[in-house]
Amino acid sequence: MIKIIGRMLRGLIIGAVWTYIFLIIANIILVLVWHFNMFSAKSWQHIVFFWNHGGTIKHFQDYLFLFILFSFPVIWLLSWIRLLKVDYSDILFTPVHIYNRFIIRKYGSDSKRIILRNIKPSRKIKDVLQEKLDKIKPDTDKEVDNIRQEVREKISSRSNH
Repeated sequence: MIKIIGRMLRGLIIGAVWTYIFLIIANIILVLVWHFNMFSAKSWQHIVFFWNHGGTIKHFQDYLFLFILFSFPVIWLLSWIRLLKVDYSDILFTPVHIYNRFIIRKYGSDSKRIILRNIKPSRKIKDVLQEKLDKIKPDTDKEVDNIRQEVREKISSRSNH
């Protein structure tokens, strides 16, 4: 129960912060491109007046404006869902990670020492390697016997002549 409440509280906090940031960014975009302030009643009255007095959508900019207005809620919701999945401890510790990488590049790259990790092979690896070596290694007894047999045959063939 506490875990569910914690998740809901986290979701609400993230949603509130994201909504604030999103509305500021969306308003800046609309003001810069179309001179439309989402928070101004005068801007909305201008659209209502235009629509009620037979205004038609003719230009590409008008279609783009309507598309942006209708897509803002979808973008906001999808972004909020994405932000709920982010691990914020990584974001909080990013400066520490950046500093560590900087120090490693600064002092660790010219280091003369080599750090080897996990150099002790396990018993299983040793056994597998030994088996492979045994398969590759020829039978010396059989080779020696073959050589001896060939020498005997040569000696006996020489002695018969």
